[in-house]
Amino acid sequence: MLSEPLESLPSGYEITSLFSPRSIAVVGVSQERKNAGQGMLLSLLKFGYKGALYAVGLHGGQISGIEIYRSILDISGPVDYVICCIPADATLKFMKDCVRKGVGAVHIFASGFSESGNAKGRRLERKLVDIARSGGVRVLGPNCLGIFSPREGMTFYDTTAPFLIRSGAVGFFCQSGGNTRELIETGTVRGIHFSKGVSYGNGSDLSESDFLQFFARDEETKVIGGYIEGVKNGRNFFETLQGIASIKPTIIFKGGQTRAGKLAAATHTGSLSGTAHIWEVVCRQSGAMLVNDLDEMMDLMLVFSYLGREKTGRKVGIVSVSGGRSVQCADIWEKEGFSIPHFPLEVQRELHLFTPEVGTSTRNPLDAYVVFWDASLFSRALKVLSEYRGIDYLIIDVSIILSLTGIQGGGAESLRAQIEAIVHLSEQGFKRLIVVLPFEGVLDTMKLGFELEQRLIGAGIPVYPTMLRAASALKRFVGYCENGSS
Repeated sequence: MLSEPLESLPSGYEITSLFSPRSIAVVGVSQERKNAGQGMLLSLLKFGYKGALYAVGLHGGQISGIEIYRSILDISGPVDYVICCIPADATLKFMKDCVRKGVGAVHIFASGFSESGNAKGRRLERKLVDIARSGGVRVLGPNCLGIFSPREGMTFYDTTAPFLIRSGAVGFFCQSGGNTRELIETGTVRGIHFSKGVSYGNGSDLSESDFLQFFARDEETKVIGGYIEGVKNGRNFFETLQGIASIKPTIIFKGGQTRAGKLAAATHTGSLSGTAHIWEVVCRQSGAMLVNDLDEMMDLMLVFSYLGREKTGRKVGIVSVSGGRSVQCADIWEKEGFSIPHFPLEVQRELHLFTPEVGTSTRNPLDAYVVFWDASLFSRALKVLSEYRGIDYLIIDVSIILSLTGIQGGGAESLRAQIEAIVHLSEQGFKRLIVVLPFEGVLDTMKLGFELEQRLIGAGIPVYPTMLRAASALKRFVGYCENGSS
């Protein structure tokens, strides 16, 4: 694999202040009516931004105890970062004011630039960047949501749910605002917590290579994810990727790989996309992991967040609730390159001390329907398997449907006890554990499933909705741990 040392890459720390500015000015704030500027300001307040916060709007006034200045030049203190929520045609004059003020960076929220596909929008974007560069101001966007940095209390417009405040180890850069919000909100619910994130839209100045370099050096970030529709400088990006992906797991979701997708990307962020084959080759050579959608990206972020990074093998032990599901599980894991070794006779004998021989199998997968609904027996079975050194990972298949509707199913309370047995195993130090918990469908099933998923996630156990997604994610995780790539 081609690679270059991280030390030889250009420094990304010139944009550190984007993620930890000492002061922010939100421009385009209205006292009277709700608009993007007001929403941005109130979101920062609610999310607990820790620095100095200023508001700027043509008509002045006050909002939530904050004075609204009529011009950014009226602010007496320094401004590190500006969130600009004014129309595109007003941004050139405003950028000149930012240069005069000595602003560090400006996030342009508005659309109407190169992504519009017309010459006027492209010219406007070029002029905006030229003015900014003449004064040493960096530009984020246009056409983007901006910065997410929970440790600093920075968030997007109306993205302020309390569960998002917890900081984590996953950093991401994303060209799409919608995908950015989905990744943050859905990912956090699944137990993925983010160090920092950025929605960068058209990438007129700061773009994917800058953020990739930044996250490579950011000590808080251990896993990197990126959604890209097109790159501004392909050679620079690919060389940067080669130097980083073998050091930190790097997950790339490339939008615009088909003819229809390329047309959509051109009108979304004004991006030019490469072919799917080119991206497959680039990711394979660099060690980055190319994914097909946000679900697959989150599946990988989850496994890299929760499992230790040491090299292991590909032997799995499976605990399932029925014969048919056991067969499906075995097929899926073997097709994904794992082995399902039979448990040795001494392990099977120990399991048979409390597992009926009729209607069960103790070979691997462990198919023990009766054991599942008795928490003490289930816990005992997990302990036996966790102590067996012939497997690298233990996969537990949990069925809410069979628990609630099966002939011998123990109902919701039995299922909760089962989950507590899994949590107890993890708390005892067995961490090479994955739970598969499908719960789509009936409302009651979904509510119970969400409760159980959150309990497992809170205990540091990765949870997947299907066996195939769990196996696919673990396959790429093990491949990365073995080779530094997958």
